[in-house]
Amino acid sequence: MRKAKILATLGPASNTQATIEMMIQSGVNAVRINMSHGTQAEHAESINNARAAAEVLKRPLSILVDLSGPKIRTRTLKDGLPVELIVGEEFIITSRDIVGGSGAVSTNFTELPQVVSPGTLILIDDGALQVEVEAVSETDVLCRVVVGGWLKERKGINLPNTPLPIPSMTEKTIPTSSGRWNKTSITLHYPLFARPKTAAK
Repeated sequence: MRKAKILATLGPASNTQATIEMMIQSGVNAVRINMSHGTQAEHAESINNARAAAEVLKRPLSILVDLSGPKIRTRTLKDGLPVELIVGEEFIITSRDIVGGSGAVSTNFTELPQVVSPGTLILIDDGALQVEVEAVSETDVLCRVVVGGWLKERKGINLPNTPLPIPSMTEKTIPTSSGRWNKTSITLHYPLFARPKTAAK
């Protein structure tokens, strides 16, 4: 007896009732709706198609609505080229509007210097890069690189165990249409973990 569950993300190529029926027949137990892309009307259609497919086949099907959460990112780099973060070297993350380079990068999260302190661990690009805060000024966060690598533009910044003064839900992700989301699991997802360096290879 199979104990594993199969979760499939629905998108433009897979959200029709006929396609979902084939997916269920192939072993899918649950479908995921990614609220980071598309409109609420499109997501509601996908949910209705999933429920209809499950009803036709008389098979149980879980529906998971995945909310993206707040988007904290680095900003642009000079000429759009990645920069290398070397273990042990200093690196600045700033709220100032600058073009990033080998020693510093800007972030869209202007309150960063106010929410971190020396010793805070900052994860970049899903934990592929890690820096530790050493000093903080009004606009700049001086860090020491803990896990190095290449930093590209507009990569995600995560602050594990650090309370953030920003809403977890946005207008785009709040399901406002009554009746569409009944019996649908809704989760808030944004990585707050470090990806082991070996996993990134």
